[in-house]
Amino acid sequence: MSKLVLKNITKSYGDIKAVQDFHLELSDKSFVVLAGPSGCGKTTLLQLVAGFLSPDSGEIYIDDELVNQKAPAQRNISMVFQEAALFPHMSVFENISFGLAHSGMKQQDIKEAVDQICELLGICDLLERKAGDLSGGQRQRCAIARALVRKPSLFLMDEPLSSLDARLKTQLRIEIAQLYQKNDATFLYVTHDQMEAMTLADILIIMKDGQIVEQGSVAQIFAHPACAYTRQLLAAVPELRR
Repeated sequence: MSKLVLKNITKSYGDIKAVQDFHLELSDKSFVVLAGPSGCGKTTLLQLVAGFLSPDSGEIYIDDELVNQKAPAQRNISMVFQEAALFPHMSVFENISFGLAHSGMKQQDIKEAVDQICELLGICDLLERKAGDLSGGQRQRCAIARALVRKPSLFLMDEPLSSLDARLKTQLRIEIAQLYQKNDATFLYVTHDQMEAMTLADILIIMKDGQIVEQGSVAQIFAHPACAYTRQLLAAVPELRR
């Protein structure tokens, strides 16, 4: 069960403050969604947690360990991006097992781990196909399998459904929720899609200008939004007004 603590994190690009004095503590398994419009700092924050960016100030702890100076590979995290970022010339099996194969894990154990995660995602029939021949939904399932197969303590997702059509988005939202229930990892999920945020989150964090505007359960925020900014975001989703 992962623990994530962000203490007073700031990150600027020149005069632009992407993340400002951000504080968050997660001690139990949870599905945390960072929501808000483009440019509010949510992707920057995710990259700071992942280790792709370094904060200007503040501290990042994963499982009680300060990780500011640690590379992404040393943080026991996995990440899924907007685009699947697969190796197109390699098979689905080779893509999913790539990290395990370089960890010294035995081949039989790798096969069992890959088979197990592919069964959860319903992609066992794709294992021998080249990643470059897959559809968008199949590629994203492959990317999710590659991230989950390592059994990280912290699972980061950056707008993983944004390039898919509405039908696939709905289907994969359900599958992601089911995967969360079957894993011990904490999920930190970035989206600008309010419906996606309200559907998936245990803890919903509304961001604006690199800061937390509001944080709480979906039911709490939906029933009692604390500010006009949040009310405006919720009003933009027709399904939530019914």
